[in-house]
Amino acid sequence: MIFKIKKERQGKTISVHSAFSMILEDYGLKDSFVIEKLRLKWKKVVGELLAVHSIPDRIFKNILFISVDHPVYSNELSFMKDIIVREINNEYGSPLIRDIRLETKKLDWERLYS
Repeated sequence: MIFKIKKERQGKTISVHSAFSMILEDYGLKDSFVIEKLRLKWKKVVGELLAVHSIPDRIFKNILFISVDHPVYSNELSFMKDIIVREINNEYGSPLIRDIRLETKKLDWERLYS
């Protein structure tokens, strides 16, 4: 049950999916949820080789930040920007991502996947 203070009652039953979406939105967890879901599908989006050397890090103001462990792979991903944005937006059915920023840095894989 969701309690909305000072909001008009809808007067109808809502699905669990709708309630879950509202909770994610209300508590600002939508981007974190999307990042985790995207990490699970990252290999499918960019291919196996690039997925080994990169990981979606965060979303801020509809910009997806991707951490990459070497400039060569960062360059490859920069060529694929439009394809990646299109693939992600098609997956989520809305313009969730408008741009991509690549950050080359040492990745701590144990921390990311523990």
